[in-house]
Amino acid sequence: MKLVLIVDDSESVAASLALALETISEVQTLIHKDSRTVLERFEPAEPRVDALITDLHLPHANGLELIRAIRALPAYEALPAILVTADESVKASSKSDTCSPDAIFHKPFSPKEVCRAVRNILQLPS
Repeated sequence: MKLVLIVDDSESVAASLALALETISEVQTLIHKDSRTVLERFEPAEPRVDALITDLHLPHANGLELIRAIRALPAYEALPAILVTADESVKASSKSDTCSPDAIFHKPFSPKEVCRAVRNILQLPS
């Protein structure tokens, strides 16, 4: 079973992502509303989280900063990350950047497309 961490301060967006991802039998989800809570509770000694989906604009630290902070932990250097945002100006950056997400979805996004991306980054069958 793969665990996908969803971090979004919008309960409706987080819930819709979780609902969509739970249609994938190999995936479980965990939701947090802000980056501080995630970073305070993150257990680097037990790499349980297999992928991260985060909003760009979060309380305390933005989604890119969250990706960078988690990937700074040795057990999570290669953690797949997806960024969701309403900001149309956000584009994919160089993969060599430690905070660069594996995929970016602009709101409103298709839950099916996000599921496809999660299957792809976790290498799950279609």
